[in-house]
Amino acid sequence: MSESKNINTYERDFYQWTVEQTQALREQNLEKLDWENIIEEIEALGRSDYHAVVSLLTRIIQHRLKIDYADQPQINRHWQAEIKAFSNTVRRRYSTSMKPKLELEWQSIYSDAIDLYLIDYPPSDFPEVCPYYLNRDINKTLEILQKDVTEIKIELTEAKGEKETLKIEINALKEDVKNIKISQQSQTSTLVWVLIWTLIGILITVIVSFLAAGAKFIISGSL
Repeated sequence: MSESKNINTYERDFYQWTVEQTQALREQNLEKLDWENIIEEIEALGRSDYHAVVSLLTRIIQHRLKIDYADQPQINRHWQAEIKAFSNTVRRRYSTSMKPKLELEWQSIYSDAIDLYLIDYPPSDFPEVCPYYLNRDINKTLEILQKDVTEIKIELTEAKGEKETLKIEINALKEDVKNIKISQQSQTSTLVWVLIWTLIGILITVIVSFLAAGAKFIISGSL
């Protein structure tokens, strides 16, 4: 009767079934345990983790194929970033007990990755045997990513240096412009004074000429 009740609860209200089975396990009440469904659920949990790892490894290989064969270097970093994300999740869900089965299915995983690749890109000269290995695949990916991160840091440092250099050049240019303005103002001031003194000289010449002419007129009149 208890077994029949467990089965009905499992099919009707799974959450309630988990509460009852947890309580039975804590109490070590073997009669209340739904052994058949407990075994099935434990196996399902293992399958779920395994299938998740297979799916992630398939995506990793797919993106590795894009990097190696799609000839799209401008978006390689995007694919590498996704590989890193997939790899991090694999490490959390992977267990060494999965390795024998993964090795048996590795070629099939590679084939699935090629199928995914072909959705976005034309066929390429792919190796018949998967060129990526289970043991070193993630490590190699991380090495590539670390190299790219280092290169990005170097580029940023160089960009900052160029920015500082540009600032110095701009400041120097501003100083040059300022000096030019000062020089132009000085030259303008000098020119103005030259014109003033020239006009004064002309005016003096005119006055002297006028006075000389007046003097001659007076002298000639007196004679």
